[in-house]
Amino acid sequence: MVLGFVSVLLDKTLRSSTLRLAITYVIVFCTAVFLLIGYVYTSTASYLYQKLDDSIATEHTLALKIYERRGRDGLIAFIENRTSDDSFDDWVYLFVDPDKKTLASNFIGWPSALLDDKGADGVTSSEIFVVPSGGRVFRVSYQVLPDRSRLLIGRNANDLYLVGGKIATSLVVGAALFLALAAAAALSTARRSVGRIEAINSASRNIVFTGLRDRIPLRGTKDEWDELADNLNSMLAHIEESSDSTRQVADNVAHDLRTPLAHLRGRLEKAQAGLDGLDQYRALVSSAIGELDGILGTFSSLLRLSRIETGKHGLTLHCLDLSEIAYRCRKMLGV
Repeated sequence: MVLGFVSVLLDKTLRSSTLRLAITYVIVFCTAVFLLIGYVYTSTASYLYQKLDDSIATEHTLALKIYERRGRDGLIAFIENRTSDDSFDDWVYLFVDPDKKTLASNFIGWPSALLDDKGADGVTSSEIFVVPSGGRVFRVSYQVLPDRSRLLIGRNANDLYLVGGKIATSLVVGAALFLALAAAAALSTARRSVGRIEAINSASRNIVFTGLRDRIPLRGTKDEWDELADNLNSMLAHIEESSDSTRQVADNVAHDLRTPLAHLRGRLEKAQAGLDGLDQYRALVSSAIGELDGILGTFSSLLRLSRIETGKHGLTLHCLDLSEIAYRCRKMLGV
């Protein structure tokens, strides 16, 4: 019995409009939150990458100017000076001749991803490449110089990519957790609403079969559901009162009609038994008509009362002077 009720309640919860509305709100809210978080993450990551790339481009431009003024030897001296400076530990420099023989470097060999001679001819210093090497990730800029030698300058971006990956993972895990919690909250809210509605429906069905004296139970929470149940109970009380009034009126009508109908039946039985003359028949018919007129008058009064209660009877209203009526009553009574 209990399992059947729980199954029905779960089925109604899954089909309830409250659950669909809650899920819709959850989807809209989650989408807005994730879009906002994604925008903040993308903007932050783009800004950090752009700052890193700008510093690489600036260093690359400085190296090219030294190469233009002092040639290959000046560029070699510049790279050696940079690689010996501890403040440039996260920088990589690689200067090779046309045969890719290292002239100055703190980087192990020319990256395999940048070995395309044909593609390298069109590379400019503004292009940034991501180069994995030795378990680390570098963002580099390289260029083919006029003497066919090659210059590569970059920075270690491993920490930046690791942070970005952790943030992305955290976003995915957080999104899944948030969706799970939101779905559980939506299901719980819908189940609570459906449970209250089902309780009211069950009480209403019982009232249909047991009578108007039963009432919908209140939980004492004073929320909208208790307010609805209280309004329904007030309506039931009003209906019960109207039903009692109708029953009382029916009893009164039956009592009022019993006497004239009994008289009418007696006269008809007397006529059936036989009368001595035409005058007696006429008197009997006249008396029966009088009784019927009284019965019809009773029904007319009931019909008029019914129309007045339903507002379908056009009443003609007049102004009365109650003081004048009171004066006449006192005069009649001699007061």
